[in-house]
Amino acid sequence: MGNSLSPPLVFSEVSIPDKVTTLSERASIPSSTKTKDPDGLWRDTGILVGAQVAVIGVLYVMPESVSGWSPQQKRNSWRNYQKNVQNPGIDNDKFYLNYILHPYWGATYYTRARERGFEEGESFLYSTAMSTLYEFGVECFFEKPSIQDLFVTPVIGSVIGKYLFEPVRMRIKQKAERDWYDETLMVATDPIGVLSNGIEKMFGIKSQVELNYSTPAGSPKVDLVVKFQLR
Repeated sequence: MGNSLSPPLVFSEVSIPDKVTTLSERASIPSSTKTKDPDGLWRDTGILVGAQVAVIGVLYVMPESVSGWSPQQKRNSWRNYQKNVQNPGIDNDKFYLNYILHPYWGATYYTRARERGFEEGESFLYSTAMSTLYEFGVECFFEKPSIQDLFVTPVIGSVIGKYLFEPVRMRIKQKAERDWYDETLMVATDPIGVLSNGIEKMFGIKSQVELNYSTPAGSPKVDLVVKFQLR
């Protein structure tokens, strides 16, 4: 995501085979996994929710010509929230809102959890939780929670995240040099990560990432742990 990696790199648990490897063995591509970063994901969640609340706060103090809220609507905002949160229903939003924009955000939730090292199923649950939090959170100031959004956002979003966002991001990460459109795609597929990284840098928070590399079964054993810090 455009972060600069600061040394030192710490290498550990390295074993080198005594024999010379064959061509087929050298052709084996090591697999890699990320260590889970639950603290980082909690920060991501807090930053996202904080940003949503901040937007509501800014709109609240803006004039009606900007926010679209009359003084009476502002006075009744909490009452409207209490009414809406208890009455979820089917919404009549436009197609692109329900079936393009909402799944997109579901995919970004899924991607953020994956980038923090969580498994696919866990990332789906995170996308579901974030969608539910939005529907029963800030959106209730405007309208009732949408039943179809509670389903469409995490389900279709996670499918998009797994089969579109992840492969695209993986190919870009494997490039020696990135073009401007690569960086654009990295931002578009993980905007929460961009925001979170920016906040972490602002407050001097260092996120430690650990990548574990291991060779497939049947190949010479080479286990390598690489640790670095994102500044």
